[in-house]
This record gives sequence, C-alpha cells and structure tokens, in this order.
Amino acid sequence: MSGIHPTAIVDGAVLGESVEVGPYAVVEPGAVVGDGTKIGPHALIRSSARIGKGCTIGAGALIGGEPQSIRFDPEIPSFVRVGDGAFIGEYCVIHRATEPEGATEVGAGAFIMGQSHIGHDCKLGERVVMTTFAGLAGHVIVEEGAVLGAFAGVHQFCRIGRLAMVAAQSKVGQDIAPYVVAQGWPAKPVGVNMVGLKRAGIDEDVRLLIRRAFKMLFRSGLDTKSALKEIEALGECPEIAHLIEFVRASERGIAK
Repeated sequence: MSGIHPTAIVDGAVLGESVEVGPYAVVEPGAVVGDGTKIGPHALIRSSARIGKGCTIGAGALIGGEPQSIRFDPEIPSFVRVGDGAFIGEYCVIHRATEPEGATEVGAGAFIMGQSHIGHDCKLGERVVMTTFAGLAGHVIVEEGAVLGAFAGVHQFCRIGRLAMVAAQSKVGQDIAPYVVAQGWPAKPVGVNMVGLKRAGIDEDVRLLIRRAFKMLFRSGLDTKSALKEIEALGECPEIAHLIEFVRASERGIAK
C-alpha cells in the first residue's frame, strides 16, 4: 500500500509498494517511484524521474526538471535516474538530460545534502556525497565514493575521480584525479584521501602505493606522461590502473 497525503497530487505515476508522499507534493504522470521510497512535503517529481527503491526525497526537492540550457528542446524525451537507497535532501534540484533518451544519473546509496544542484547529463556513481549547496554544472562525472564539500562548484564536463574529496568552497575547473584531496580556487590536489581509502576498505599496502603514485604525479616535477610511466612501474594493482586510465582519458586535463 502507498501512503499518499490527501493534499498531495499523484496523477498517473507508477508507485511501488509502501511509497509515502507527503503534504502538497506533486508526482507527475509518467514518473516511476520504487518500493519504500519516501517523498517529502512540497517535493516535485517530474514525469522524467525514475527513482529507485528505498530512497528519501526531502521537502521541496525538484527531480527531473528541464535542463537550464538555452538550446534545449523541451519536446526531447530524457530522464533522471536515481539509484536504490539514495538520499536527496531538502530543496535539491536535479535536471534531466539534454540528449534524446539520455539520463542524468545518481548512483545507489548517494547522499545528496540539502540545496545541492545536479545539472543536466551528470553521472554520479554509487555512494557519492554532496554536501549542502554543492553544485555540478552539466555533463559532470563524479565517480564512486567521491565527496564534495559545502559550496563546492564544478565546471561543466569535469570529472571527479573515485574516492576523491573536494574541499568546501573549492572551484573545480579541471579533472580531479582519483583518491586525492583537492581544495582551493581553483582546486588543486593537496594530498591523498587516506581516511576515505581506509573507510572504503582499501588495504594498507595499496594505500601506500597510492601515496607513492601521488608524489610521482604531483610532487616529482615530472610532466604527466613521464610520471605515468613511473607509476606503471609500481606494479599491477586495480587502483593504480584506474588512476592511470583516468589521467590518460582526461580531456580537460587534471588539476595539478
């Protein structure tokens, strides 16, 4: 059974079992909400929203709004997909994609605190954390387990690597490599996210390899190509391989 408040408007949406919809919330026709999800008062779930199971949607949140893009055609069908167990805080805004049948994605277990903004076509991995008032412009990729501090802002098409941490009030204009702590205006790597790595269950020997790789990439004075060759010599390791692949795939360049 679904618990829908008498003042809520739910017209033609697909609701799973035990969904709760709070006072004055609106769930538009075509929206899909998974089992056990709770939608707070005054939230607006647009028809493009596809929300997983066991999510929490805070008061006044907007999920699936039209992209803030001058060239966007509102007739284009596109979506927002929110994974199971995600927390979307009060007054968060998540816009749908600009590409036909495309989706802005928020991974399972993500924790998006109040007043944060996720722009069109963004892709967030599992367990990403965005602190209050953090903002992502369009087409940003945030990999698994990354953390953005309060008021951090990320330029369009940037990437934030796996288990990286961006400090509060930082401005991100280039890719942030996996596993690092970045801060500043513009944001630059200042160290390795050792706490995050430990919490993620990364073994101590791998953490030490990541520290060595960090020094080669950001402290040795080597150019990026030469540093990556030195990092490859550290040996086979999935985390190191991911770091190398991430840096080589960068189109905007990594912050250094």
